[in-house]
Amino acid sequence: MGVPKFYRWVSERYPCLSQVVSEAQVPEFDNLYLDMNGIIHCCSHPDDDDVMFRISEEQIFTDVSAYIDMLFKIIRPKRVFFMAIDGVAPRAKMNQQRARRFMSARNAEFALKKAIQDGVEIPEGSRFDSNCITPGTHFMVALHKHLDNWVQHKIETDPLWRQDGKLRVVLSGHDCPGEGEHKIMDFIRAERILPEYDPNTRHCMYGLDADLMMLGLSSHEPHFSLLREEVKFGRVQPSKKKGNDQVKRKEPKNVNFHLLHLQLFREYLEREFQALKTKISFPFDLENIIDDWVLMGFLIGNDFIPHLPNVHIHDDALPLLYKTYAEVLPTLDGYLNEKGMLNVQRFEKFLKVFSETDKKSFMERLENEEYLESKTGRPVASAKEGTPPNAEKEKEEELVAFSDPDMSSATDDDDDDDAGPHDTSNAAFVSSDEEDSSKQSNERPVTGGILSAEDALNAEMSNSQPDDYDPYEEEFQEKLKALEIKDMSDSEFENNVEKCWSTTINNQFKRHRRQYYKDKMKFGNISKTELKAQAEGYIRALQWNLHYYYHGCVSWNWYYPFHYSPFISDLINFHEVDMNFELSTPFRPFEQLLAVLPAASAACLPYHLQQLMKDPNSPIHDFYPTDFETDLNGKVNDWEAVVLVPFINQDRLLEAIKSKENLLSNEEKARNAHGPHILYTCDISKSDGKRAIRTTIDKNAFRIDKSTVIHGLLSGVKLDVHFPGFPTMCHIPHTATLDYAGVKVFNTGKSKKESIILKPTQRKELEKPFETLSEELLNKQVYIDWPMLALALVSEIWTVTEKYFMKDGKIERKELDLDDQKDFKDWASGIRDIQMNRYAIDVGPISHIVFCRKFMGLSVTVRDGVVKRQKQWGSSIPHEMSRVALQVLVSNINIEENRVLCDIPIEEAYAVNSKVFVMQPSWDGFAHPAVVSEIGNSGTPECRIIVNVHIYKGADVSEVRQTRFKNSLHWFNSFEAGKRSGITTRLLTRITGTVYLVTESREFYESKPATTPRLNIGLNLKLTKQNKEVPDYSKRIQENGYWEFSNQAVQLLMEYRNKFRDLITYLEKAEETNEHYFAEDVWPKEALREKRVKELREYMKEVPTASIEKVECYSEYLDSQCIAALEKVLPKHDTHEVPIRKKSSINPAVLYRYALMDGKVMPDPEADFRLFDRVAYVVEGGTVPCGSHGTIIGLINNKLEVLFDRPFKDGYKIRSSLTQCYCVAKTQIINITFGKERKGKEEQKSIKKKPAQTQKFIETTSGSYTKWSPRMKPQAQTSTAKVTDFVPRILKDKPAKSQQNMKPVEKKVTETKPTAKSLSTEKVETVSTDAKKVELELSQMLGIGFNKTKSSSPTLHEHDKSGSSSVISFLQKGAWSTSNKTSVNATEVEPSSSAEKSKTKENDENQEKDEGDWEEVGEPVSVEQKIVFNSSQRGSLNSQPPRGFRQVNYGRGDNFNNYSGRSPRGFMQNSTFRQPQNFVNRGPSYFFGNSSTNPRGMQRGRVGNGYRNQNHEQLLNNSDLVPSAVSRPRFSRGRGGLTPKVDHSEVEAQPTSPPTTNPTKSEQGAPPSDAAPTENYSKLLGTNKPRKSRLAANFSST
Repeated sequence: MGVPKFYRWVSERYPCLSQVVSEAQVPEFDNLYLDMNGIIHCCSHPDDDDVMFRISEEQIFTDVSAYIDMLFKIIRPKRVFFMAIDGVAPRAKMNQQRARRFMSARNAEFALKKAIQDGVEIPEGSRFDSNCITPGTHFMVALHKHLDNWVQHKIETDPLWRQDGKLRVVLSGHDCPGEGEHKIMDFIRAERILPEYDPNTRHCMYGLDADLMMLGLSSHEPHFSLLREEVKFGRVQPSKKKGNDQVKRKEPKNVNFHLLHLQLFREYLEREFQALKTKISFPFDLENIIDDWVLMGFLIGNDFIPHLPNVHIHDDALPLLYKTYAEVLPTLDGYLNEKGMLNVQRFEKFLKVFSETDKKSFMERLENEEYLESKTGRPVASAKEGTPPNAEKEKEEELVAFSDPDMSSATDDDDDDDAGPHDTSNAAFVSSDEEDSSKQSNERPVTGGILSAEDALNAEMSNSQPDDYDPYEEEFQEKLKALEIKDMSDSEFENNVEKCWSTTINNQFKRHRRQYYKDKMKFGNISKTELKAQAEGYIRALQWNLHYYYHGCVSWNWYYPFHYSPFISDLINFHEVDMNFELSTPFRPFEQLLAVLPAASAACLPYHLQQLMKDPNSPIHDFYPTDFETDLNGKVNDWEAVVLVPFINQDRLLEAIKSKENLLSNEEKARNAHGPHILYTCDISKSDGKRAIRTTIDKNAFRIDKSTVIHGLLSGVKLDVHFPGFPTMCHIPHTATLDYAGVKVFNTGKSKKESIILKPTQRKELEKPFETLSEELLNKQVYIDWPMLALALVSEIWTVTEKYFMKDGKIERKELDLDDQKDFKDWASGIRDIQMNRYAIDVGPISHIVFCRKFMGLSVTVRDGVVKRQKQWGSSIPHEMSRVALQVLVSNINIEENRVLCDIPIEEAYAVNSKVFVMQPSWDGFAHPAVVSEIGNSGTPECRIIVNVHIYKGADVSEVRQTRFKNSLHWFNSFEAGKRSGITTRLLTRITGTVYLVTESREFYESKPATTPRLNIGLNLKLTKQNKEVPDYSKRIQENGYWEFSNQAVQLLMEYRNKFRDLITYLEKAEETNEHYFAEDVWPKEALREKRVKELREYMKEVPTASIEKVECYSEYLDSQCIAALEKVLPKHDTHEVPIRKKSSINPAVLYRYALMDGKVMPDPEADFRLFDRVAYVVEGGTVPCGSHGTIIGLINNKLEVLFDRPFKDGYKIRSSLTQCYCVAKTQIINITFGKERKGKEEQKSIKKKPAQTQKFIETTSGSYTKWSPRMKPQAQTSTAKVTDFVPRILKDKPAKSQQNMKPVEKKVTETKPTAKSLSTEKVETVSTDAKKVELELSQMLGIGFNKTKSSSPTLHEHDKSGSSSVISFLQKGAWSTSNKTSVNATEVEPSSSAEKSKTKENDENQEKDEGDWEEVGEPVSVEQKIVFNSSQRGSLNSQPPRGFRQVNYGRGDNFNNYSGRSPRGFMQNSTFRQPQNFVNRGPSYFFGNSSTNPRGMQRGRVGNGYRNQNHEQLLNNSDLVPSAVSRPRFSRGRGGLTPKVDHSEVEAQPTSPPTTNPTKSEQGAPPSDAAPTENYSKLLGTNKPRKSRLAANFSST
């Protein structure tokens, strides 16, 4: 059956059925079963369309092992792990396998020919032939051997695979007969009959086939779930970038998993047929209803029998089956499927009613043909679907043999329908007008005997009937029928087929069915005997399927001998059919290979058997045609088509193989034999290398006699008890109705099908007074997300006007303000929408919202020498908690408690030789793996554990972190990117997304708009609707939703423009933004159009961004350039590296062991994660070696991308050149950086006394500049000043606390008049003023601005020690202080002597030692101060440039505040600009502030709008670096040049101070540019440079 269609239909019919899960949401399972063939196919040939793809067997085996291990770690089975690979299949399945493999070989051949025609260079070596994934091939033998050794290795090395010796691992390989999923079902049936079997065993089966749903339901195990990858529906886009580097296996970060819970499926089916409870005369039994549902599923087709005609999922066949079943079952005396045995009498009655489907389909066919004839004006030929009309005669002789199992006795005589008159005495279909005339068949119209609806109606009206009809009664009835049809309404005509059915239409229907058997099954004029044989053969096929699903394989050699099934109307008179089957024996592997493989895959067989395929004289050469037809037969997709290859003749095949057996080698004979199952267990009492125990089990051990199979539910099963993680509807009373809900399950648009809508009803327990209800719920454990039932803790309850919460053990009530009331309404509306649109749950009006903290997992604590587990809950912040409507909250239910909650003795929790991690950041061995060697004082509070730890040197990424933006890509807004790439902004916004080009003519498109091929000529750099971006190429700004593009994207755009200038020119001139464009409009000449379209198609396939995985917008990650810098500081891989060894006695309370956790809680629940954080991997036996250290390079979708220090086997690339990356969960790592640098720091600093702040004035020729440092007490002063204490936030790794918590501090101090020699400080008075105004004052005065963006890491980049600015020194040392001091000692800021400098250094060290890492606080201070300058300072500030700067006259009015369009003198006003004298040009152009605007005074240009940086500084427009309050320095025109502009409206007059005659280098600071803060403050300020270059340095850094 069509797997995606069935799965999607079921998921939309029952919306709560499927659940997308992460590792933290997976419930506890006892048994895990893997249908292995899906994994093998995904890992070996991920893209069949890629003719360039090459992969080695070793890589395939590695990928298969990694995928198995990933699934094992997600589910973590406790008792059984069963891996089943397809062995030799029953003959009934071989026909389907044969068809698939023939199609696979032909598609591969076509793809290769097309690639060669297109000039693609094919790599050396043969591509992987997926047909070798068949029992008996070299590949399968090697894979089986690899898995055998790998499983034993995992049991020896991985504790999860041991489970204290309780886990049984079973490998059923390719040499063990049977399909994988059916070998699993054999095992389950065998387990169920054992007396020690637990009836409440929790099963999980992994597989991609939809029939797993039917298999799971037929087991009647209620606690059964199916695990499968997320299915994405819609048009599948092939891989555009081909080759080995672009195709990698599925990783946890790339795959979303669905858990389909069969318990919920059972309950949905009960509600689907709930109306039968009051209608049937026998007891309503859900288990029997499920059995009948499985039987009805067979009618839409599966791998063993074809679907019935006109029974398709896309035509709503399943709802029609259910409707017929609900109509027929009350008329019967029992169910259709009785424990795997078909009741033929009841089933025949069911089919008789269901056969109305044939008539309805035929009527629709007549209507469609009439419509087409009216449109085309010519008769519509009723040729067989999927085959050209003229192909019938050409292939007639070949197709005759297809229906002949013997392949030897078929002739053309039986198929000659035009030889002459037919004998109608035994004909199955004889119309009333053919009974007396054998010529009728030769006089049929060109439509094959089928009249159009109009012709049929005219025949009724004209009374055109044969002579033998009753001339009165028949004429009257037919005319009456014609009149009734003519007067019918459209709805009645569509829904009431019987009223429309007449003699003429019935005759047409008979001829239609006869033509079907002629075209499809090659019966010339099928007889009644042959038709009865068809019906009985199909019923036998249904019974064989029931046996296969309920009892196992009852016959290995039976198969359905036709490609098509009979009409439902012809399934009659089969109540005497023989239901007995011969068991026989399965084929051997080589026999199956010859039965299913095409000649193109002959290399999978031994050489001597290959000749049976290739040699034209071979006795079975006709089994392997190279040319064959396909037939859609009512389906829509090509992969659903019937493949018309001949069936093999078993006797001829076996005889041919027997003649070659003596030529086989011993190795080949061993490959051709059946083998056993392999059982692996663990003996934990033995040492390493001897734990795994391997035993073999007979291949038939799990096949039990059908008489011993236990059907239905087992006694002792618990249906009224909730098993955590297994959803159920039973805990809330509700109603279920079938209606259109427009659910959106797969994010592909609203469903147009009906869904089961659940509506909770009134509950008595919720009708209590609200105060009483609050007492019962607050701070209590409940279950939310009904019917999924996730555990949570109630924190608050809101009504429309008030809320209730627990405080200090008491319930408190608080009125909601207007904002809260608005939030309540919005949340209530959102809850209703999500519940209905996604889950089809009608919650009704919401008057109460419950705020809950979700269960996150288990953590452990040590008390009195015993390890205790406790539950961990989510955030307690209301906006981060789960909000649930009160009516769908579940409490007070019976729960099967999880066994992992019990206490664990120390000796078991931290057993000797187990791996642990010490969670003490101050210890040298923190986050390094340690091994337990001894346990002392066990069971007492003084218990200590002796551990041995090996410490390896890790990477130092501090320098790369500080220079992150220097090493990162440049980013531009759409306008700037368009300027640089030469593409208009309007076109750039389209071409970076999706733009379609219709390659066919406009006329062809208008006739077939849905099927006309369109080429996407967009670069897909942004996916706005999906909210996804392309790493390294595009990013979306969270504040405004605008897009920015990197220099790599600009380069790609330029390349695209240069390669297709004609296309870009046309698109730029197009006046309207169309949904699509036509190639004929771009290139009117056909020859040129074909050439350019071909080039364009090939180019789009090779676009580098096509193969890059898109990520959610606003994700944090390091780009490839920054990662390249990280790779340079990684430690060199040295296999002989000697670690530091330590042995210590550790308190068990600070130990962490991953095996103790359930994998759902982080080692440190308080940890946060930021880019560049150093981490350690803690999972034993995982893909990454336990204890490996690495660096976080991405935080995407709640996962962490980590670049590890050392290579490992299964690593891969993530924007890197090294295969040392892996995507891990937060629960799998310890954050070293957080533990050492951030943990507990904020709490400590929040209670410390804030350091003092002093100020000092530095005299320069341009005026006084202040340097800050939070150190010494202020000296006596006489005047007042006003200064703003601010925080320049430069990194967004750590969220800064709100400034609202900071209060202005009022303090008055005295000051003395400053002199040039002593530089004594002035009086400072702190006042409360508007923060923005004060910040603006300081920014204008100092030439820097404030960044208003949120930040998280206040750490500033390292500065030039020799010439650091006083202002920047203050920012670095004191701006992050939370001190309330308002003055700074001058000598502390800028010591004038070596003694003072030494003292200052000592004070700095002491303060850092005493007060901790003050720069990590990240807490701004709103202390407002005012700086007062004397008049001489004010005058000098406006009169001349700073000392050491030469005057540059830019012309009148052309200062940097001018936006009039005139450029500063020395700059050219065009696409490039001329640099002034001494202007240093040594790097790419960089921009500051918001990239959407130019630096003040600079003209926009195509190449660059800013200054060039002497040291190749990184682009500084990033909001993390650039202060945004005052984004650029403002300059006013002074005498002879530019000086920083300062608002002196509030500056008080002061006595003139003598200027400093010989300032020191550190005192020669100039106003910093808006680029501050960066790592090159000394360059921004022009210090440590010759006088001639200071102006150039100032400009280059700006």
